[in-house]
Amino acid sequence: MAGKVPVAAGVLSIVGAVFILIGGLAEAYIGAILSIFFPGVGAILVAGALGVAVLSFIWAILMFVMPSHKAIWGALMIVMAVLSLPFAFLGGFLIGFILALIGGILAITYKAPEPPVVVYAPMPGAPPFAPPPPPPPPPM
Repeated sequence: MAGKVPVAAGVLSIVGAVFILIGGLAEAYIGAILSIFFPGVGAILVAGALGVAVLSFIWAILMFVMPSHKAIWGALMIVMAVLSLPFAFLGGFLIGFILALIGGILAITYKAPEPPVVVYAPMPGAPPFAPPPPPPPPPM
């Protein structure tokens, strides 16, 4: 199972999701302050920032949990990375956007390694080939 999981894609996506989460919390804090003066705008900022941050973290975790659907999680991670630009403080300070985007692309393009080919070799000291069959008996 370890060879079938896109590890680099998952790790980059999780790190990007953490940065997006930090940027989303910063924007949610700003949205909470703005909701005092503009209730609708503040609520949209809070919901959008935390929604994008939590969903990007969920898609990143699902790359490890369900690697058979890695292309779907990668595509959703790319969508969340793009949505994090306006909703999560420039995509988690732009670092989260870049890491999540690269992780999503790696998840889509990941191909599991082929199993190794086992070549059987003769034991040391054994003749390389089977001995020839004995000659047929002479005709009588």
